[in-house]
Amino acid sequence: MFYTLTAFSSLITLSSRHLVGFCVFLLVGMSYPANAGWQVQWMDDFTGIGVNWDKWTAQIQANYNNEIQCYTDDDSSENRNYEVSNGTLKIIARRQNTACVGLGGQQKSWTSGRLNSKDKAEFLYGRVEARIRFLNQEKGTWPAFWMLENRIAEDPKKNDNDFINWPNPGAGEIDVWEWFSNRPDSYITNFFNTSGCGAEVLYNYPGGGGDVSQWHNYAIERSATKIAFYIDDILVTQHDVTNCAQYKEPMFVLLNVAIGGSLGGNVDPSLNQATMEVDYVGYCTATESNDFAYCNESTITDLDDDADGVLNASDLCPETPIGASVDDIGCSSVQEVNVAPSVSLQLQQNNVSVTEVDDSGGPVSINAQVNDANEQDSFVLTWQTAAIVEPQISDVSLVFDPLNLSAGSYTVSVEVRDDGNPSLASNASITFDIIANQAPTARISRGTGTTYEGDTVALSASGSTDPEQDTLSYVWTQTAGPVVTLLNANSANVSFVVPQLSADREATFSVEVSDGQARNYATVTVLLKRAQVTEMPTQQSSGGSMGLSLLFVLLVYVALKSFVLDKMCKTNIAKRSPSRAHEVSK
Repeated sequence: MFYTLTAFSSLITLSSRHLVGFCVFLLVGMSYPANAGWQVQWMDDFTGIGVNWDKWTAQIQANYNNEIQCYTDDDSSENRNYEVSNGTLKIIARRQNTACVGLGGQQKSWTSGRLNSKDKAEFLYGRVEARIRFLNQEKGTWPAFWMLENRIAEDPKKNDNDFINWPNPGAGEIDVWEWFSNRPDSYITNFFNTSGCGAEVLYNYPGGGGDVSQWHNYAIERSATKIAFYIDDILVTQHDVTNCAQYKEPMFVLLNVAIGGSLGGNVDPSLNQATMEVDYVGYCTATESNDFAYCNESTITDLDDDADGVLNASDLCPETPIGASVDDIGCSSVQEVNVAPSVSLQLQQNNVSVTEVDDSGGPVSINAQVNDANEQDSFVLTWQTAAIVEPQISDVSLVFDPLNLSAGSYTVSVEVRDDGNPSLASNASITFDIIANQAPTARISRGTGTTYEGDTVALSASGSTDPEQDTLSYVWTQTAGPVVTLLNANSANVSFVVPQLSADREATFSVEVSDGQARNYATVTVLLKRAQVTEMPTQQSSGGSMGLSLLFVLLVYVALKSFVLDKMCKTNIAKRSPSRAHEVSK
């Protein structure tokens, strides 16, 4: 058997037992023929001196409809909320301030009682009947006799698949009798389910609101095809449930007195105590062997207190465990041996199974899986969490924030103990390491290529690494040098264009690499260069003969120039001295 926990939640804002809006049918009393007879299978006639806790559970955690009472299990103190005396049960609501134990110490101004028979007496088809009167007419009260399907996620939880939320199949509701003091002249019968079955029906008391203080037999008769409601011998209404997906499994009984809230209304300031008195609650199955019309204390008491299929008169083993295989005298044909439950633990972070915990990786849960070969057993888990700071424990799970803990190794253990005979227990533990987040390593590389004016330069931090393989983010900035525009500055790879320069300059860039928790940095410096100047190459001689030719030409030029100059000089002298020239010629 697996132990699971599911929180119960109401589907509407008003009530876990009432919907906003309803169909109302006003019916006059009418006679209705009963079955041939009824045979008692279970009965509490309240003949003892206290509540029979083998038949009932005080549902102290119930808290609905903004009601102002605290439900208790007190049947013995001076201000008790349950009293069994003179053959009847009194559920007593009292005006008194209290820190409500069942609600974690919430302050409440009233106490009251709420009993249910879940896991102790659950009924399928037949007649369920209670004889009830309510003794107060003041405003603000809301007593009820009602039923729920037995797989609803309400206390007590036996963990036998009882994790269904109201009012889904397995958690449907039937109200046999509910009376509001702010609408005193009538009471209601009602259905709550997800199948659209049934409806609310309003029955008017012939004598008005005062009738509620008189004894009446309120009953429901249920089969796979029909559900009928009665007050005394009057049929109030009946509903065809042939095609209804719900009400095909056992249901349990509830008795309670609610005070105030959304449906009880304002409480009369003069009211200090309100009492619902119950003479008996019984469950009968149809029989052809008698003609009893009611399921009450006078009905043939063919009881089967231990629900083993053997009536009390023939049952020589009247306390056989529920579900045990018995022989024709009601004794176990095979004596079941209690086996210790087993438990295992699973470590998860953010709903993913892990073997170690990242201190920055989010909430951590440790979940218990319990198995028990004895299906009727229920059990309790006890967690040992001394090293865990502020754990949130909810029966089968423990949740904590690893940021509240230092890095290191931790152990959590749990004990599961059943309620078998004898009670047995087993343990499980889980050890795990919390790993502190480590900063990533930042690395920069530069692409190949020149870095002259107008060139595109690429830088990359894609070589950065993280020890935990975390996803990395990047932020690039320029820290020195001629200002450039970085493209894609929030990615691993960036680039820029070298601007015009008056001289070669260095530019420095930095990248921040982060894993979301820690960060690291790297820098790189790039030499930016002025553009290259292109020069014409000097033409070289083809050889020595070229040089000699030029020399020869130069010499000829000089010789000719000297000759011309000499000639010109002699001509000029002759012109200036003619007589001398004559003498010479002689």
